[in-house]
Amino acid sequence: MLIIILAVLAGVTINHFVVEKDTNDVEKFLTIMTHIATGALPAQPHHNSTTVNPDSDHGAGQLSIEDLDKVLTVLHEAMFGSAEWNNLGLKLGLLGPTTLDVIEDGGGNAHKKLRKTIKAWLRGEDKVTSRTWQTLIDAVKGTGDRAAAERIPDKLK
Repeated sequence: MLIIILAVLAGVTINHFVVEKDTNDVEKFLTIMTHIATGALPAQPHHNSTTVNPDSDHGAGQLSIEDLDKVLTVLHEAMFGSAEWNNLGLKLGLLGPTTLDVIEDGGGNAHKKLRKTIKAWLRGEDKVTSRTWQTLIDAVKGTGDRAAAERIPDKLK
C-alpha cells in the first residue's frame, strides 16, 4: 500500500513539474522526491491563503503560485492597470536586469507580462521577501495607483 501511495505522489510531482516548466525543475523535483523517499514531506504553508479576513492585515499567510489566478483576478477587479507590470515588479522585489528584462524580451501584451511578473513574485524570485496580500497592496500603492490599492481589500471579502 505504501509503495502505491509513493508511486502516486511521484506521478503527481512529475506531472506538476512537466506542467510548470520552471528553471529549477530538476532541483525541486529531487528535493521533493527525497522528502517522499524519507517520508518527511515539507509542510505546506498556506492552503487557505486566499480565504482571508479582510478586516485583519489582509491575510498574513504567504501566497504561492497556486494563488496566481486569485491574485490576477483581484488586481483586475481592483482596476490595476496591466501596463504598470514593470513598476509593480520592482516594488515587489523583482530585479530589472534579470527577471523583468526576461519578461520584457519575451514579448506579449501588458496583461501577459503582468501575469509573468506575478508568477515570478509568487515563486519568490530575485529579492522577493514577502508574498502576502499586504505586500501586494503596498506595491500597488507604490506604483502610484492608490485607488486600486484601496480597492484590493474589498475584493478579498
